[in-house]
Order: sequence, then structure tokens, then C-alpha cells
Amino acid sequence: MQYAVQGLVNGLREQIELVTEQVLRVTWTNYIHTVLDESPATKGRDRRQALVQAMVPSEVYTRRGLADLARAATPQYAQVGPKTLSRDLNRLVDMGLVVKEEEGWRANVGVLAAFLPPAGSAD
Repeated sequence: MQYAVQGLVNGLREQIELVTEQVLRVTWTNYIHTVLDESPATKGRDRRQALVQAMVPSEVYTRRGLADLARAATPQYAQVGPKTLSRDLNRLVDMGLVVKEEEGWRANVGVLAAFLPPAGSAD
């Protein structure tokens, strides 16, 4: 019986983690749209949106990694010069959507902490 209860508790924890990840993903997407909607609708805004949405929140990207990601995220990056990615990254940093770190760049999902409920401990 004890093992059945422990298995049930572990299953519930896994479900809570999955739902939390999904809520974070949806909240992050909505936040990106909210921040970028303050800018005029341009190809540049669409390009930056596609780039930041393609970034995995827990991953830090090198310049080369971001260039590969940018080309995969939207064909618009194939039509512009290499400095466009740098300008787009600088704009995303200025908007608070991306953070520049020593190792590279990452999506700034930490900004969402103020909007999410506190995580409770099941222990």
C-alpha cells in the first residue's frame, strides 16, 4: 500500500511539473507578444519575435548557435546580413526579453517570476 501511495505522489509531482512547464511556456509567449506589440509592426519585429520564441528558456546560446537558430526560426534571416542578428539581439536585450551573459545569450524568462504564483513544497 505504501508503494502505491508513493507511486501516486510521484505521478502527481510529475504532472504538476508538466503543467508548470506548459504554463510557463504559454505565459512567456504572451509576454513576448505584449512587449513586442509596443513596437511598430515591421519585418524586424516579426524576425525578433520568431528568434526569441525559438530560444529554449533554459539554454544559453553562443553567437554561432543563435545564428543557426535564427535561420531555422525564420527564413527572414537568410535575406539579411550578419549584423542584423547583432542588432536584433541588442534590441531584445534592451526590451528585457534576452539576457547577455558571459557564455552567450538566453531568453529572460526570469522576468516572469513576478507574474507566477509561488511554488509550494510538497514535502
